[in-house]
Amino acid sequence: MPLNKPFQHQPSVLASYDWTDIVNGLGYSRFYLIKQAGGTYKLNDNASFSNIGQVANNAVYTFNSSVFNGPRTIRGTAFLEVAEVILAKSPVAALSVVGVLKLVSGTTKTLCTFPTMNQTGATATNNYYLNISSADISIINVKQGDYLQLEITLGGSDGYGQMHIDPAMLNALALGTTKLSVPFRIDL
Repeated sequence: MPLNKPFQHQPSVLASYDWTDIVNGLGYSRFYLIKQAGGTYKLNDNASFSNIGQVANNAVYTFNSSVFNGPRTIRGTAFLEVAEVILAKSPVAALSVVGVLKLVSGTTKTLCTFPTMNQTGATATNNYYLNISSADISIINVKQGDYLQLEITLGGSDGYGQMHIDPAMLNALALGTTKLSVPFRIDL
């Protein structure tokens, strides 16, 4: 007996994620914060590209991703992991980190603001910290040609706080590296 319904071809999709949350239908892409030659900053999905890098406090840094080559949907909880060091200072040194994630699509739209991360270091030695902050993102449709922008504001004791941006860990003194995990909807 012949089938009345013709076979329907589905488009083939190759999707790769750093980790998945199948229950919620999410795939997370990890972006590493790097400093490129020439002093520009970038969100890079490849941890093997690195430049020994720290950025000092009392400044704002903007990291842009490459453009998306096709439509995607962002939704769920994003994570910002910050590796920081507070250099020895008397009496104490402090560092605060605020991250704002944006989508640039002709105009710029703020997706989320991560809660402020604050640290205070002891006086005699360098103090290393690894902080994780999370923020929820409502459903956002990303078009081809859009890109992500992460704006990091570092505040604190003048010159005594640094954020590490060294994914390949070329700096032996670094505790870790700063990275952003963004949730994308998986159509199951």
